[in-house]
Amino acid sequence: MPIVTVIKSTGPNTLGKRFELNAEGMITKNVTANVWEGKAKAVDVETAEQLAELLLGICEATDLALMSGRFIGAHMKQSVNVTTEKKLAEILECDQKNVPGGVQIIGRKKYAARVKRGIEPSTWVLIDADNPGGIPPEWASLNLQQRL
Repeated sequence: MPIVTVIKSTGPNTLGKRFELNAEGMITKNVTANVWEGKAKAVDVETAEQLAELLLGICEATDLALMSGRFIGAHMKQSVNVTTEKKLAEILECDQKNVPGGVQIIGRKKYAARVKRGIEPSTWVLIDADNPGGIPPEWASLNLQQRL
């Protein structure tokens, strides 16, 4: 299934990396990638060219993220409210361990939390080429082509 999900974050308002100067005069990098509130839409992406075009738009935006696959029960290009697993448990009045995966209809609104059990996989595999903290030095020195 060549489907990805575009997520527009409304909480936080901005995603990505922020570089700041700390009190000691050192530059620090802060990464904000956890969406606790937003809207998601599943998109059919058949070709690498379509994916590249989609990625270009997402990379230029400060409030968009891409998720491989789609929420179980989500319909193509229809909006789903994204929330945290904890918040969804509160809305459903259940224990957080028992939050069902996929789209949940509450009232007349659709909600989903980004939990693995609730996401249908995609034929697309997304690789982030950043060097996260703790990455082994031999991997940190590789470029994307070498990593692939």
